[in-house]
Amino acid sequence: MDTPSTADSVLTIIRRANLPHPDGELLEHYIDDSVDQDQAANYVLKTYMRDGVGKGDVASDRPTRPIRDRDLVDKITRRDRTCRLTGLRGTFLDPLIVVPIFPILDNPLREPLRELLCAFLSPTLRDWVAASSSAEFQHSPGNLWLLRKSAAAAFAQGYYELLIREHESFVSTTFVGGDDFPRIVDRRAALRLISLDDQSGSGKLAPDRSALEVLSRFANSVRWSYIAHNLAANPSSSSRGFLFPNPVTG
Repeated sequence: MDTPSTADSVLTIIRRANLPHPDGELLEHYIDDSVDQDQAANYVLKTYMRDGVGKGDVASDRPTRPIRDRDLVDKITRRDRTCRLTGLRGTFLDPLIVVPIFPILDNPLREPLRELLCAFLSPTLRDWVAASSSAEFQHSPGNLWLLRKSAAAAFAQGYYELLIREHESFVSTTFVGGDDFPRIVDRRAALRLISLDDQSGSGKLAPDRSALEVLSRFANSVRWSYIAHNLAANPSSSSRGFLFPNPVTG
C-alpha cells in the first residue's frame, strides 16, 4: 500500500479538523493550487494548524486605486482600448480606469511571505516577485492595464483568473462565490479568449504576463478569504460560498 504524500496527509487533517467555514476550503485551495503541494502542506501544518488559520497571510485585501497620472492613463488607454478582462467599453456609471496589476510587496520580502511563495509559485515566478517589488515597477506600463471599474474590483477580489499560453490567453470566472457575485462577472462568458498584445500597434510594453500569472494562482484563495471576512463581519449572513468546476481546469 502506497504511503500517503505529505499533501494528502495534511488535507486529511484539514478535512477532519472541523474548521469553521470557510477556513478549511481556503487551506485546501492553497495546497491544491500550489506548484509544490508537499511544501505547501508543510507550511500549512507548521503555520496554520499550529497557530490557527491566518487568512491575512494567504490572501490580503488588494484595494484598487486608479492611476491619476494623465500621461500614463492616455498611453495605457491607447494601448488597451477596451477593458482587458471583459472586452467592454466604459460607461458613465462604470468607466474605464487604469489600475496596477500587481501590488507593492515588502522589499526584501518578509520571511513568512517568502516561505509561502516558495511553496505556491514556480521558481521563475518567485524570482519575478522578488525582482518586481518596487514603487518603480508599480507605475510601469507593464504593471498597468485598462479595466472597467467594476471589473477591477472583481479582479482584486479573486473573481477572475487568467490562463496564459504561448500564443493565446483566456480569462475564466473563479467559481467560488457568495451573496455578492458582481454583475460584471455575470455579464460575460465564464471562459473567454482575450488578447494581451498592444492594441495600438505602437509596440509599447503590453501587460506583464508574470504579474497576471501570480495573481491568477491566488484567485481561489482570495475568494475564500473574502468570504471568511464577510462572514466574520456579518455572522448571520447566509453566504456560505459555493464551488463549481472551473471550465479551464475541469
